[in-house]
Amino acid sequence: IAHVYAEEGGRSLRRFVLRASLASALPMLLFGLGMMFLGDRLVTLLYGHQYGGNGSVVAILAWSLAVSAVALSSSRALLAIERADLDFVGNFVGLILMITLGLTLVRSFSILGAALGLLLANTAASGVRAFAFVRRAGRQQGLECNAGSEGGV
Repeated sequence: IAHVYAEEGGRSLRRFVLRASLASALPMLLFGLGMMFLGDRLVTLLYGHQYGGNGSVVAILAWSLAVSAVALSSSRALLAIERADLDFVGNFVGLILMITLGLTLVRSFSILGAALGLLLANTAASGVRAFAFVRRAGRQQGLECNAGSEGGV
């Protein structure tokens, strides 16, 4: 991502981030669907019958991983355009959600609540990062590379 930005500029970075997100979306979609239908069997196979019935937890965690994987390119793009502060905001939003809503969900739904809290926190953090990158990229036509200049992008 940083190489694309440094060598080709902001427009290429936007296209690359979109392509990278889409490229990771398909396999993660298949993974999430697979865990929805096979997660319980997989848990039972790996850990025994006493852990059967946890397929929903596995599926929710798989979707959480899918969200994080698809949004990774937005996060790295923010770092490439020297906006780690915006990536931090996304991380902070996820942390606050996990501490507040996540703990409430754990108290109410135990391990299922923990998985739900993680999914919600990852989704919110990823959404903030993607929004920040798209907005930043839209505000600065081309996001032309400022490597070596004072003040960054």
